[in-house]
Amino acid sequence: ESLRSEMQGSNTIFLDEVAREYYLLHEGMSEDERYGFEAQAAIQQLCHERELAAHSRQPEAIVCDRSVLDVVVCLAAMGD
Repeated sequence: ESLRSEMQGSNTIFLDEVAREYYLLHEGMSEDERYGFEAQAAIQQLCHERELAAHSRQPEAIVCDRSVLDVVVCLAAMGD
């Protein structure tokens, strides 16, 4: 949030974390469902849509959501 405040008024777009928003909208999911294909595909799709919308505004910079990478890191750490 401090970076967002510092950059206010610049031609920079900040994308909020999609996974957190998705999980808030889909409360009650089991841990398996949260990391399952359907949920992760939906999160990646939503993130991609937001990135495309941000690019269409032709900003100088986009600060992206990294949540789509988290599951890859978690799975690799677990040996999958």
